Amino acid sequence: MTYLLGGAAQATPLAPASLAATTSSTTVLTGAGGTATITPATLSPVVSGCSQTTQLVSLVTGQEGSITTSQQEGGGIKLNIAAPARQVFTSVEYANYGTTTGCSAPTSKAVVESYLLGKNSASIPVENSTFGGDPCYGVYPKSLYVTASYGQPAVASLTLTPGTYTVKLTVSGCGETTTSTATVTVVNAACGPHGDKINLCHNGHQICVAQAAVAAHLAHGDSYGDCGAGGSSLMAAAPKNESSAIRATNPDVVAQTSPNPATSGQFQVHVQAAATGPVQVSLFDMQGNLVSQLFNGQLEAGEQRDFAVNRPDLRQGLYLVRIQNGQHSRFARVEVQK
Repeated sequence: MTYLLGGAAQATPLAPASLAATTSSTTVLTGAGGTATITPATLSPVVSGCSQTTQLVSLVTGQEGSITTSQQEGGGIKLNIAAPARQVFTSVEYANYGTTTGCSAPTSKAVVESYLLGKNSASIPVENSTFGGDPCYGVYPKSLYVTASYGQPAVASLTLTPGTYTVKLTVSGCGETTTSTATVTVVNAACGPHGDKINLCHNGHQICVAQAAVAAHLAHGDSYGDCGAGGSSLMAAAPKNESSAIRATNPDVVAQTSPNPATSGQFQVHVQAAATGPVQVSLFDMQGNLVSQLFNGQLEAGEQRDFAVNRPDLRQGLYLVRIQNGQHSRFARVEVQK
């Protein structure tokens, strides 16, 4: 819609995209090295509110918090501030060089950010020259007041040892950024003399079974890991030969990849549309690079389509299938094995 003002057409501003993301808590098994690699796809993200290409940017786990501190000026004194080990400062909520009664250097926040952001600690000289001059001439002493938040640096993947973690996913798109958190439980279930079997808790008793038998035990309510530790729900950790599916409340599309894992880059993506509209089906690697555009067209409500992927050139590893329906995106993970 446009309005005429002084003879010129003025476009009505677009409403914010209201980017939103949800993630799912999950249980994963360690590999041969006793660790598990967590990527954005591990959290089964569902992204909505953005019709542009949405990038899953980073994962964070570990301690988060904030520090509020102050230091009075005088004789070369510095404000020393430090986050916990292996954490960095991610934002500065408040900074003021001056007094609490209205005297403030306009450069306060920018200067403090230059010292802190992305760093574990800093020593900031509390003196006029640091902030470009005296913000309140004749007032002494002045002080530097700071409130800053810290957290673990964002990464594209996490290598975790057995345990339970809170993992935060950051998503960007349409000029917005949003986050979602999920609980990830890492379980070391390898057993047997060669480490090629799976350790299960069966009716309160420890058993070591071949991988081919895991699915049947899952169906009967067994759990991974040690009985003494309570085990980990197998319903939360799908067996590796189970197809990777996307389901959500009143979904616009439901998608499924099979087989999963896929051998030599050969698998199918099955899509069923719940509503009529444009649908894009794309395959990405875990660095966010487009590997293949599988479909870009219109699907009718209830229509089902299968899209075959035959890419023997794909490297072994994890890939992400994105199904975009209007402003809603769904993601499914597929593992390629050689």
